[in-house]
Amino acid sequence: MPRAPKAKDTPQAQSPPREVPRSGASDAATETRFNTAGMPLSSHNVDTVHPYVKKDVAASKEIPLYAWTEGALKLTKQDIFQWTTLIDELNWFEDPVGRYAPFAAVANRVLELAKGTLPGVPHSYPVDDIRFVQNDPTYMRRIPEHGLLGALRKPDLLILRGVHAKEIEQTDDHFDQSSYDPTANNFTKKAASKDDVMTVKREADIQAGGYALEAAACTYGTRLFIHGIIIADDNLEFWYYDSSGYLRTKQTLSLFTDFCMVAAIIVGFARGDAAQWGALPPVISPPSSKPYPAHFPPKSLEDHSFDMTRSGRKGVVRVTLKTPIFSQYSLVGRRTILYDIETSSIVADTPLVVKMSYQVVGRMPEHKILAIAHKAKVGHLPKAHMWKDLWKLSDGVRQIFYERSKELSETGDDIATYEDRVLRALVYTKYLPIKTLFSKSVKFIPLMVDQMLDCLHDLRHKANILHRDISCHNIMYEMRDGDPYFILIDYDLAKVLGTGSEPSISLTAKHRTGTLPFMAHELLLEMVHKDNTDFKPKVIHRLRHEYESLFNVALWSSITMPVVKNRKQKEALLAHARLWESGTVVSVATFKYTMVTNTSLIDGIPLPPNAEYLRNYFKIWVLELSDGYQALQRAFDLETMDGIITRDHLKAALAPFDWKGWISSFRPQEITSVVKGHCSNSEQS
Repeated sequence: MPRAPKAKDTPQAQSPPREVPRSGASDAATETRFNTAGMPLSSHNVDTVHPYVKKDVAASKEIPLYAWTEGALKLTKQDIFQWTTLIDELNWFEDPVGRYAPFAAVANRVLELAKGTLPGVPHSYPVDDIRFVQNDPTYMRRIPEHGLLGALRKPDLLILRGVHAKEIEQTDDHFDQSSYDPTANNFTKKAASKDDVMTVKREADIQAGGYALEAAACTYGTRLFIHGIIIADDNLEFWYYDSSGYLRTKQTLSLFTDFCMVAAIIVGFARGDAAQWGALPPVISPPSSKPYPAHFPPKSLEDHSFDMTRSGRKGVVRVTLKTPIFSQYSLVGRRTILYDIETSSIVADTPLVVKMSYQVVGRMPEHKILAIAHKAKVGHLPKAHMWKDLWKLSDGVRQIFYERSKELSETGDDIATYEDRVLRALVYTKYLPIKTLFSKSVKFIPLMVDQMLDCLHDLRHKANILHRDISCHNIMYEMRDGDPYFILIDYDLAKVLGTGSEPSISLTAKHRTGTLPFMAHELLLEMVHKDNTDFKPKVIHRLRHEYESLFNVALWSSITMPVVKNRKQKEALLAHARLWESGTVVSVATFKYTMVTNTSLIDGIPLPPNAEYLRNYFKIWVLELSDGYQALQRAFDLETMDGIITRDHLKAALAPFDWKGWISSFRPQEITSVVKGHCSNSEQS
């Protein structure tokens, strides 16, 4: 392809980065997929993108190109100017190798040409260990616990370490992705154009956001952030993703007219150390046998370690991460991860785990919330042993983005403001997931509900605390005197109310509360409207929403956790589970509203054979919730719907289903008559 004439000694002739008008976000409803809590799945969807990705793309901040390069690549405007001058003088664009080859070949040739020719770029490592690789059709790594949350993703291009690049290059269309872990650092996504034969079913920026989400969520906390490049025709746009949100360059660069600047940025990617690729800060050390950068990126943080101290004790305890237990399917927000641990000295006489999450700076730490609850003598709480704030986003590149974009901004609307977050570690006693219990028998589900009703009630009325994230992941158990004792964990989203005060609406809260499949329908509908420009929050998170979430957890556990061997039964259960997790947020909220206000829907819900006897149990739940929501318009007490949705009222209604003796003391037909009688009374009233 011919190139326009240029002046040899005038680097200013390099065309400036261009601002490209952006089309508005699509108004089409975004399909969602949520976690099936470990139920074996036979297939995965390749087209869906988590709804939060679309919201995060819409909320992404545009910043000046040079602010992005300095923050992400430690490449200043002066560095780029110096490199582009040399690249221009050395005629890299005229290099015959790969000039018209795909982008990967161009990028890899640029890295070859850069070795030892540009200031600060060595002949060997790290620039010789980075390769741009055409990836399709190899899937990105997934982890089993995400279920349908993690769709199968196949980025067109990846930036990989050399050893990982060879693995991809030796695969074919039939490669078994379950045995492959590229642990991809970065990726690019080529957008469709009118001349492109490719079919991209979603906007490139949303698709790329999905890739970033997979890379962050499936690596058990190994990355602070992810880089991305989106290519539309010959135009490149650079992205950055972390727990505070998305950033993208305001300007785009053309591979042809801005070739020298593109080449400089490509070299900037390749010359970086592990920290530039998102490695955790030095406060968390890799094992001595696998030091960085030679062993970055790792598959997980197993054998990584950091120091903690015990409250009121002298000395340092070295905490070593062992087997990963849980990784939240998220990129923006808390990004909670859970690991088994070993400690350098004895901390407790029980096994321990550490939970790490990115909390908003200024939010009350979880151990302090637990201390308030323990002091109020609330039961069913986890035992915390050690805690520490490890690192803040403002200690890293986020602050560089902010400072440089502020310096370069001409209008003030392209400054990389951000919500600072702190990586917090909390060590507590290891408990067992409820799936291990309910996969064998669901007879303990009424006991779980009974204990959690007490816990949620006491948190609110004894300790003035709302948990605000009731889910099947946050209820665990241990055995006490031969019976399960259920524990409510994870108080990252909990809110401490003033003594005697009512919950209030937070006008500035940007945080996502709750886990979508278990959230109360009112809170889901509120979330739908948050994107409206004239949005004003109306729904206050109350104790009755916690009770509705508990109902969702109990029913979900009954449907998804028992082991079902019959194929048709399993398919029916999966099909129903998808109603909780597929479609738009509006459709999921509508389904949930119908479920908690209409007992006939419970009649049609498929249950595993060993859970069938609980159907009337859930119908009584629905009758109570339905009575409460029917009273919503006239209720004076919105916390309890005039006393309808309370712990004591729910316990009294569910009393016939005492987990130890309800079958012997109540025959099934008697329970059915209770339900029918309640229905009849409700209709008359």
